[in-house]
Amino acid sequence: MDSQKQNCIDPTEHSGVEPAVATAEPVTKLVEKPPTAASSMSVVKAAGEVGPSEDSVGQTHLSASASASAFTSATVAAPSSGYSSASAAYNSAYLTVDRSADWPKTRRRQIFNIIYFSICAYLSLMFLNRFGGPLMAISAAFSVVLFVASSIYVVFHRSHVSVNDELPDWSRKLLRTTALLLPVAIIGGTAWVVDHDPTVAWPAPSHAASGVVAAAPLEFNNEIALADKLYDDDDYDGAIVHYLNAVQLQPSEHAEERLADSYLRVDGDTEEMALTHADKALAMNSKNVPALSSKAWALNTLERYKEALPIATYASTVDPTFGESYAAISNAQNGLGDHNAALAADNQHVRIHNDETTAYSMRSDTYKALGKEKEAKADADMVAKLEKNEQ
Repeated sequence: MDSQKQNCIDPTEHSGVEPAVATAEPVTKLVEKPPTAASSMSVVKAAGEVGPSEDSVGQTHLSASASASAFTSATVAAPSSGYSSASAAYNSAYLTVDRSADWPKTRRRQIFNIIYFSICAYLSLMFLNRFGGPLMAISAAFSVVLFVASSIYVVFHRSHVSVNDELPDWSRKLLRTTALLLPVAIIGGTAWVVDHDPTVAWPAPSHAASGVVAAAPLEFNNEIALADKLYDDDDYDGAIVHYLNAVQLQPSEHAEERLADSYLRVDGDTEEMALTHADKALAMNSKNVPALSSKAWALNTLERYKEALPIATYASTVDPTFGESYAAISNAQNGLGDHNAALAADNQHVRIHNDETTAYSMRSDTYKALGKEKEAKADADMVAKLEKNEQ
């Protein structure tokens, strides 16, 4: 019996491995210790001589099934080595489950993400700076976060299965599609609104922040010149865009006056915008007759005749040759029911603008309100004649 004991070799005595004790401390230390190449290969060979293989991109990797078998075999077949063999098998089986094979494709995708979301972030921040709004702030923050995340992924590529990898295929595709389309939808929607809403313009960038003060007046003059040309060509929507650009560069009585008039000539309920810009022009010059007339016209359109009448009357006293003032007086008087006073203003309007259809058309309406059908028809015939001559 004693000779048998002497012939029995204690594996812990010769291997230098302490006897395994079922406590948390040795387990933690062994799992944290990275496995060596030799231990990993020995574990794989113990599981059935499963060696390394070359994948499609020339990278050496272990298959997941073989690594899992290695982990199981090492745990059962090597009880004397305790947790060290189990830890090495675990690392080989689960921490490097064929992720290197996916790396080339994943890297290309993340590089695309870096480029794509950097562009989205730049556009979102530019729009946010110019237009503001919570949606644009969300788009900017979203794009910046995904840009940073993609950059980190490229630099520190993961070698383990992530939460995203464990999701169903349809869920991963839905998340990626949402991430790609959300910034584009917000940026594209904002651009569409700016292009189709005359009350919103693409503002010119300010030069004050960069210190290029000399460039601002030159750009301002270009904006005014272009806006004036569009205004003279009756393109009031286009004129509004460039007048708005001009007043963002520097205050302009002329631009505010033209904005007030242009807003009265475009489609839509823009009378309040006309009032706003007329008031801005009048704040610079209280005797700006076109701005006074535009304000009176806007008030008449809003059926605020009592407010419009004194403004239009004042404009006619400042410049008795400005026909639009008399047109505004006629409109207000007819709205208040004083058709005779309206007719007097119409006569002044026709006297100043005897070649314009609007003057005769307004007086024809006043004649009808007074029951003077013969005079109303004569003015209507004059309107038809002038329109024919214009053709």
